[in-house]
Amino acid sequence: MKEIHHEWTERQLGNLLYWQKSVQKSLVDYIIKKFYHNNNEIYLLFCGSGLKNKLISIFQDNIYSMESAGIDVFNTLRNNNIDFELKPKNIVILTNLICLNKRISGG
Repeated sequence: MKEIHHEWTERQLGNLLYWQKSVQKSLVDYIIKKFYHNNNEIYLLFCGSGLKNKLISIFQDNIYSMESAGIDVFNTLRNNNIDFELKPKNIVILTNLICLNKRISGG
């Protein structure tokens, strides 16, 4: 974020309220493509406190967080050798679980 927003203070860079929405928007755009390319047969669990999005809610009534479904996200990332920072400074990872009865395609 420092490369994108040179003028931001360290406090702004460290506060997810300044940047989380733009990261989530990119992620939601990606997920919507996956829904369309997979005949809307996807079930989604989102990161954090879940998701409220009008386009995605066309496909799925409620989008819950992975944690609310009993998934230990940090251990899942560790078990899959995905590097992450608990308090991100260098890289931001938003994790979602996309469930499908077949191999996910396209988009």
